[in-house]
Amino acid sequence: MVVAADHAKFGIPEASRGLVAGGGGLIRLPKLVPLAVAYEMALTADPIDATRAYELGLVNRVVPGDRVLDEAIALAERIAKNAPLAVRTSKDVMKRSRELSEEQCWQLNTEAFGRSLAVPTRSKARWPSPRSASRTGKANSQPDIRRSVQVIDER
Repeated sequence: MVVAADHAKFGIPEASRGLVAGGGGLIRLPKLVPLAVAYEMALTADPIDATRAYELGLVNRVVPGDRVLDEAIALAERIAKNAPLAVRTSKDVMKRSRELSEEQCWQLNTEAFGRSLAVPTRSKARWPSPRSASRTGKANSQPDIRRSVQVIDER
């Protein structure tokens, strides 16, 4: 998930330098946006602004630059209020389903749903701390969300 500053730019500039992008952008971008948009970004090397990235679904929020960290932390805190095993498993199902057939996706989802029903602490929205986590995902305290948020601000 991405919270972007309103002044942020996104792109694949390597072609303008006579290079082929080697960091994975050519692989990941066509999976995230329409192929025509990915082609345009990679072949022209022109960046897009944060508003366009939001329109394309590349970012979740666009906020003033001085609000990025606060907004990212607020989003992380909303996620952290939910049961950790449900969050982790939901994310895993969504990521894995991108590469599976419809039938395989339903099987994966059904299995994950069944496992979630078997967890006796599923209603407890607690995130395990490194020292107190148990196999059920139950813990004694919430993590420090600020350690989980990464801010990249390149002007």
